[in-house]
Amino acid sequence: RRQNGIYWTGRADALILFRTAPAPRPLFDVNPASSIPALDADQLESGVAAGPRVSLLRRNACGDGVELTYIYSGVFSSQRSLPAVTDGYLTAAPGSFGNDSPPVKSLNSANALLTGELQSAEFNRRWAVGRNIQFLGGFRWLNWSESLALADSFTGGQDFYSTDCTNNLYGGQLGLDALLWNHGPTGFRLESLVKGGAYANNAAQTSAILQTDDIGVVSQTQITVARNP
Repeated sequence: RRQNGIYWTGRADALILFRTAPAPRPLFDVNPASSIPALDADQLESGVAAGPRVSLLRRNACGDGVELTYIYSGVFSSQRSLPAVTDGYLTAAPGSFGNDSPPVKSLNSANALLTGELQSAEFNRRWAVGRNIQFLGGFRWLNWSESLALADSFTGGQDFYSTDCTNNLYGGQLGLDALLWNHGPTGFRLESLVKGGAYANNAAQTSAILQTDDIGVVSQTQITVARNP
């Protein structure tokens, strides 16, 4: 839309992102214990997740302007369950909060669920260099949140473990946006966008373990840690 020599442009894109599995870390071992874990964190590989990217751009006749963009993608999700086997599993060392490290009770079943989501918002100033290239500089916020939930059962009770972690990154960025090819009659465009920046990271993690038996809650422990740059 053009208004008094100023051009306003709204844009919406669909993103498809992929999250790889975490680093190897045994979660549950077979019983009796062996060198091969029954369930490892590196098995929690998420499938693709879709989300929108929406932008509002304001530019003048020379192509210079400003941009506001928001991105959301989630939820990345991966779940693995071990088949029920009486006394078939053990909690892998070092356990959680010292729970069963080394293991002292046998487990009948185990389940792991890993989820995550991504958000980003940015404000950029754009400078046109010719018709097809723009330099940009601005501010960006990026959030990554992740949650791991483990559940197991044993004769007479259950364990529930959860850990939630969030990272908020704030900082400045520079980039280059280039239109590589534009086939006007069909509207097909090939673009290239490169960005890089320096960000401060505000991170926080909350972990909890809950143990129950046939009567109710036996014990509960929770801890929260946070770090600011």
